[in-house]
Amino acid sequence: MEDKICQSCGMPMSERDDSVGTNFDGTMSSEYCSSCYHLGEFTLDVTFEELVEEMYQLLLEDENHWEEDEAREYIVDHLSKLRRWKKSEPTVELYDNPKANENEV
Repeated sequence: MEDKICQSCGMPMSERDDSVGTNFDGTMSSEYCSSCYHLGEFTLDVTFEELVEEMYQLLLEDENHWEEDEAREYIVDHLSKLRRWKKSEPTVELYDNPKANENEV
C-alpha cells in the first residue's frame, strides 16, 4: 500500500493491518482506516459538521497553537476533499459575519 490517507478522517494509513479498516467480507479496505471503518460500516456516526468540530477542538489543543479561523478553514478544506465527504456540501460557517445579523429585527 502506497502512502494513503483515510478517506473519512484524513489520517495516514500504513501497511500495518491494524491501521487499515475492513470491508464487509473482512478484507482490508484500501480507502478507510480502522478507526473509521470496520466490516464494511463506518464506525464514526457523525456528520461532516460534527467531524469538523471534533477535529477543530483537537487542532486548538495542538502545541502548534493554530489560530481559530485558520484551524477551521484548514479542516473544512482538508475533509471536503475526502471521498466520504465529497458528496456533502460543507455548511460550516468559517467566520462570524456581523452583516448577517444587520437585517434581523
